[in-house]
Amino acid sequence: MRLFLALAVPSELQKRLQSLQEELASVDWQIRWTPPQKLHLTLHFLGETPENLLQDFHHELGALAHTRRPFDLQLGALGAFPSFEDPRVLWAGLRSSGDHLESLFEASYRILDRYRIFKLRKDFRPHISLGRVSELRQAWDSKRIEKLLPQWERLGFMEVADMRLMRSRLNEAGADYETIEIYKFDAAR
Repeated sequence: MRLFLALAVPSELQKRLQSLQEELASVDWQIRWTPPQKLHLTLHFLGETPENLLQDFHHELGALAHTRRPFDLQLGALGAFPSFEDPRVLWAGLRSSGDHLESLFEASYRILDRYRIFKLRKDFRPHISLGRVSELRQAWDSKRIEKLLPQWERLGFMEVADMRLMRSRLNEAGADYETIEIYKFDAAR
């Protein structure tokens, strides 16, 4: 099973990000957009994972979630990997990630790293992938996209009330995602 641990994007924010995608579609790129219902913020990409570990994951990640309170993130950045001059992935980022998100990343990293079978990234660059650039057209000018940035400095808030273990299945159109488990944050506020 090809798995990742993620934060879901609420439907109201999905609509706002879809508006951003529609505006970006006018730029000279050929982009495979992430459908709004598939938008998420990845905490950890696990990759191929033996099914027999799922019960352990449920126990340990469930215990971690039980100690967490829901929190908010403020989105407010637009970026590209590796850069706007040579974009491959367009993403929405955070104005500030906050201590809650960083703490969640570190705690879940410690849990998953103990399994010693995952190649987890230690550097955390929280973002929501909006689309993958499949082809730059000849007339590409990064200044056109940079002019759009100021109006997208405040994309909205994202309430984080749980984390999700997700399964990814690759196909010709990209990937389909299936939620394996939802770990609700339920510590007393």
